[in-house]
Amino acid sequence: MNKPARRTKFDNSIPAVQTQTRNWLALGITGISIVGVVILGSTIIIVNDDGVTQRAQTVLNAVLPLLGTWVGTVLAYFFSRENFETASRSVERLTQQLTLQEKLESLPVTSAMIPRNKMITIKDPPKSILLDVLAQLESKGNAKRLPILDNNDYPQALLFREGIVDYLYRYKTGTDDERKVLTAQNLLDERPDLNKPYAVVGENDTLADAQEAMLRLPECRVVFITKSGQKNDAIIGMITNTDFASKIQA
Repeated sequence: MNKPARRTKFDNSIPAVQTQTRNWLALGITGISIVGVVILGSTIIIVNDDGVTQRAQTVLNAVLPLLGTWVGTVLAYFFSRENFETASRSVERLTQQLTLQEKLESLPVTSAMIPRNKMITIKDPPKSILLDVLAQLESKGNAKRLPILDNNDYPQALLFREGIVDYLYRYKTGTDDERKVLTAQNLLDERPDLNKPYAVVGENDTLADAQEAMLRLPECRVVFITKSGQKNDAIIGMITNTDFASKIQA
């Protein structure tokens, strides 16, 4: 059986050595260029001999463009590389965002919705005991959302499990016997703020349409799907804010 080749210390150090060499080369070229220009410029200014000054001037005119090219090349290498890496990261982030949006636009809402037959709902708030509703939600893996529908399955209201718990055990301070008779209608009457907003889209809409409808409503975390996309139509499913994330990551 062949053993995998071992990586040596020398192999791991090659990138670091190359980087260090490039840095020293860049510093050396830049330093030599600066020193050369200073020496030639000082010679022209200080020396009074016309012959020496003329020769130094000639050398400076010939060498200065070369030194400037070297320094410009070094600066372009380092700074253009950083700019390129920054631009690449920006393009990558933009491409990822566009990809996610395109994915939402390509998926129908029906591909991510919880179908009506798997939703926990109530239709008669005055007769729906909240403690029984909580037990029902817990039996379904601690389901968090409780749509309230009418007899035609039209959406009427939306409660969350945390709101029911808050009403029963924080807002109401009565005895256990008093708590046992509290209904969903009591909650809606006494704590209308716990009736949360929801959006509605049609069965032919995409996940992008559903997300847009959700974002238009403050604190909206649920989108109901009906055939027509109207509230006066029967619900065929719902999508939650967590469903969007799971569908994108799939």
